[in-house]
Amino acid sequence: MFKGHRRDRNDLDIAPLWPEVNGSGGRGLVTELEMIRADAEMVVEKLRPLSGLGGGFGYNRASVEWVEGFIERQRCGENLSAEATQNLTGILGSFLGECVVRAYGGVWREAGGGWGVFFDTKNGVFPFSKVGTQFAQGVEGGDGILGFFETIDTGFVGERYPPSVAVLKGFGMRLAEFFRSP
Repeated sequence: MFKGHRRDRNDLDIAPLWPEVNGSGGRGLVTELEMIRADAEMVVEKLRPLSGLGGGFGYNRASVEWVEGFIERQRCGENLSAEATQNLTGILGSFLGECVVRAYGGVWREAGGGWGVFFDTKNGVFPFSKVGTQFAQGVEGGDGILGFFETIDTGFVGERYPPSVAVLKGFGMRLAEFFRSP
């Protein structure tokens, strides 16, 4: 299953907004985190006009819900190649992770060979894995990104976190274990 951010950016109609890593853009090497954030911005720019949400499309619940439907339409439409699916997983996983960061707090961090959004040293979510799982199993398989996003909100706020940061606790599970794809 997809564990991290995509590295091949030459697929689909969605052109990257950042310079190539080979330095031709004049900035030198671009960090993986910069790529993730640029891809999230690209999703907002490219999907906003398609969403029907206008200026309301951004890093919020309504946009996550629309993107969940977008993934389902891609799954049920023409057959996407494995490479196209992986690239969409990276692009849309970047967007989902930025939605989590902006709605609940947390920071992007690489862990276990993949990127996630972490709320402390042990609790985090893995948006790339969740998007990849929805592509593989679909909402009917119980793996939609909206449920993932809303589950973070239904947790309770720990004493160490600012009020805007909700962390799912209970059932003796850490977020990383709860959301990790099988």
